[in-house]
Amino acid sequence: MQNVTLDMVYKSIQEVNQNLLALLPHLQLIPYIYVSAAISVGMFIGLVVVIKKMLLLEERLLSIELKVEQNTEKIEKLEEKILKLLEKKEKTE
Repeated sequence: MQNVTLDMVYKSIQEVNQNLLALLPHLQLIPYIYVSAAISVGMFIGLVVVIKKMLLLEERLLSIELKVEQNTEKIEKLEEKILKLLEKKEKTE
């Protein structure tokens, strides 16, 4: 068995440090990948929410337009009735 000297321990620690430093860029990428994935998922969810809200707003807008059309038709019919009543009133006078 070989005697372990302080110099040998120092060299082995340096070797381990060099190996860890060589791995460090790869290890640092892992959190960035997770962060990037989380940001992408968050953006996708945000986009889905925005699209859903836009569709709901479009649906509400269409229903409002339909109500406006119906009310416009009712107003036109009422105007016609008023005109007919005015004509009758003029004839009777």
